[in-house]
Amino acid sequence: MPGPFFAMKRVIFLFLFFSFHTLAQDSTPQQAGFMRKTAIRKYIAFGPLTLASELLKNNKNYDEFIKKNITQDVPVLQKNSRNYCQQVCPNDLGILKINQRNYVQNEKNSLSFLNESSDFKGVMTREYGFCWGHSSLTNQLRHLAFFDPENSFESISFDKNSKEWKEYIKEALKDVFYSRPRVFPYLSSIRELSELFERDLKELVIEKWGQNAVSLSNYFKIYSNTKVYERDELRSMMSELSEKIARGETPEILFAIWDTKKWLHVVLIKEVVYNEFDYTYKLTLDDNKQYNNISEVMDASEIIVDLKDQSIIYKKGFEFGAGEIRVGRLELTETNTQMYNRILPRLVNFCKIKTGCIE
Repeated sequence: MPGPFFAMKRVIFLFLFFSFHTLAQDSTPQQAGFMRKTAIRKYIAFGPLTLASELLKNNKNYDEFIKKNITQDVPVLQKNSRNYCQQVCPNDLGILKINQRNYVQNEKNSLSFLNESSDFKGVMTREYGFCWGHSSLTNQLRHLAFFDPENSFESISFDKNSKEWKEYIKEALKDVFYSRPRVFPYLSSIRELSELFERDLKELVIEKWGQNAVSLSNYFKIYSNTKVYERDELRSMMSELSEKIARGETPEILFAIWDTKKWLHVVLIKEVVYNEFDYTYKLTLDDNKQYNNISEVMDASEIIVDLKDQSIIYKKGFEFGAGEIRVGRLELTETNTQMYNRILPRLVNFCKIKTGCIE
């Protein structure tokens, strides 16, 4: 007689098989098919483990690093200093600073392709975007990809553009995808990496999108897009975003257009600015649009949170066709916190190995 896990898998399978067309509404058959395959692989292959991880939301590592919260700048120390290893590879949020030159949100630190249908031509036919994959993978690359243009850090034995080098970089990309830090020899930036391995990165964006977007919790969230937040809720959310940025994190938010089930967008946050004269917060978004074949005079997109009437407005910017749209739901993504939960201890260990500080 089948056990309870088998019965659970069957229920999940039937639910997903017949219901995910709603989440995939207006999608192409190819994209909807990918969603179903992702759901089956995620919930049927791993079943209770996946559900448990989503429900329990275990962020133990992240919570421990937040409690320490020691991110102040430290002086450059000599390698023979007694506190050298502790300062260079701090076991707190200061570890995020070891790759901070990647965090500046500019063209060099962004993917070379947009979250547009034309950019995925030949990879997957799609009706709507892979924003969640695009933003999440960009953020992981900024934190976990260490570029070594002179091959002085990794010192691999094969030349750039050789078959062995290409395979090496592809394996490094997979490691970053699974939240493991890696060195990229003979490469200087995310942009250069993206230009040389564009198709590989597009495929990883699609896979990351599937991992993030296809979940039972997101399925039900599409039916709650008319939320009016209390002022204290809005202040708390804005405070949390600001604190994350100050700690060296790059927050990732999900927002939905008011009273529609057909539009969700996920994007990274550049900065949060409060205007005390009109009681509004301005969230500048890192949509990657302004860095790719778009004139620099075009305004970046932003979200305005107004405490007076408790409204949230998405201002698209000229490069999006301009206009203002009411937002029905705004929240930090759970996947963003989960990513930091995984990468923080791995960055500490990576730093200790590469600096000879491993105990």
